[in-house]
Amino acid sequence: MNFEELDLNEIKLSMPLSIQFDLTYQCNLNCHFCYNSSGTCRKDELNFSEWKELCDEIVRSGGVFQCILSGGESLIKCRRMFQILDILGGDNTSFILNTNGTLITDDIADKLLEYRWYWIQVSLDSHIESVHNCIRGNAMSYQKTVISIKKLTSRGLPVVIACTLTNDNCESIEEMTEFAADMGASGIIFSEVFWSGRASQDDIMNKNNRRKLTETIDKLHNRYIGRMDVNLGKTAEEEIADFYQKSPTGIVVRPNGDVKLNCVLPYIIGNIRKDSISDIWERVYRKEVIKSVIQNLDLNNKMPDDIVLF
Repeated sequence: MNFEELDLNEIKLSMPLSIQFDLTYQCNLNCHFCYNSSGTCRKDELNFSEWKELCDEIVRSGGVFQCILSGGESLIKCRRMFQILDILGGDNTSFILNTNGTLITDDIADKLLEYRWYWIQVSLDSHIESVHNCIRGNAMSYQKTVISIKKLTSRGLPVVIACTLTNDNCESIEEMTEFAADMGASGIIFSEVFWSGRASQDDIMNKNNRRKLTETIDKLHNRYIGRMDVNLGKTAEEEIADFYQKSPTGIVVRPNGDVKLNCVLPYIIGNIRKDSISDIWERVYRKEVIKSVIQNLDLNNKMPDDIVLF
């Protein structure tokens, strides 16, 4: 059974069902709306022995259903990523890989076949080369990413394309969806920019474009049933509503060991260099403390920098 199908509202879990590892701050692209402000490697990043110790602790504590591997650009730490895949994969964990797709060689694509995947998520923001390259800040990113998507789909790997919407590309959603389907993607997720990190107010879609978005995605979802999943990603407001209304199921481990509730909220609830993962997980149920600070968030403005809660 997929853990997402379980009714978890009244259940207190002893360990997360899902955990995201942000393997590095480093990235080979320069997306102007990056919510993580990814770019250069930092001296305070976890080394492999620390990642291995965390993985071993997770296995000893009962394991996780799902591990999401992200960054920065996760494949910059390719050797480390495969070592983590081996440890958790040996404990029957299934995976999601988040990547910009520019570093996938034939050897890497072949190696990925050894693991269990929910999907491999590749960022592609337009079917038009110049638009994607402008958004991603690299003149060669489109060609590399499209080639990599085809490498993955030709091997039968499940590829979901992540398309981040701005006022520059939101008028071509239908064309982008058909392009994704033609490349053999199993799904495409359209998401709005999170106003955090390097993102500016200019990156946020205007009200007119946002109004049309849900209707367009619903239409495409129905049109592509049986061929490809077409979905709209959650907004910051929806992520926060989920925290209020649902029992928590996962956490995010940042490259320096800080642990956050999710990718959106700026709250740090521990660090794996100081605390066990089980002790950190206990803190996600201290909802009254967390809710008291969430109430002060102004979603009409940029997300604040990370705030240590515990």
